[in-house]
Amino acid sequence: MLKSLVIVLSLLLSNVVWSAEDAAHGKGDCDSFPWDMNREWAFMITDPIPFPSQNARSEEGRFTPMDRRVRVALHPADKVKLAATPDKVAEGSSYAGLTLLRVPFGKRYRISTSTPVWIDIVGPNGPLPAGKFAMALDCKLLVKTVIFKLDIETDYWLQITGSRSDSVELVVTLDR
Repeated sequence: MLKSLVIVLSLLLSNVVWSAEDAAHGKGDCDSFPWDMNREWAFMITDPIPFPSQNARSEEGRFTPMDRRVRVALHPADKVKLAATPDKVAEGSSYAGLTLLRVPFGKRYRISTSTPVWIDIVGPNGPLPAGKFAMALDCKLLVKTVIFKLDIETDYWLQITGSRSDSVELVVTLDR
């Protein structure tokens, strides 16, 4: 009996690990995200706010809204002066853009997108490491989420690269 219980628990736990690995590698639907995405999905069924990205860093940019569905207009990648060199570069033609980001609390934040793109956060001292990420390519609401630890009263550049479309929908939320 105990041996059977151990085997069943092992199988259940290994399935959780496989699901998390699948989400991190883009396999699966909305249910394959390794954490609760209900807040982000709720934002993604509202009307998006049109929001322009910049093609270079500038003091004149507006800050990216948080806790809202935002449709970010992007530029042809070859016309964008990036804030930092991304880890990956898209082959062929793609779109990119920069938006300013400032957060109200020094905590972890999720940046979730409707399409597979590369997301970087660049602070005053350069690019920040992502805490964790997940992808679910078959999810119609959100495809990718990346979590970053951000400080209060700091201006960051949210850098989007590798988009196959001239816009991307995103939502920035506190990681709870």
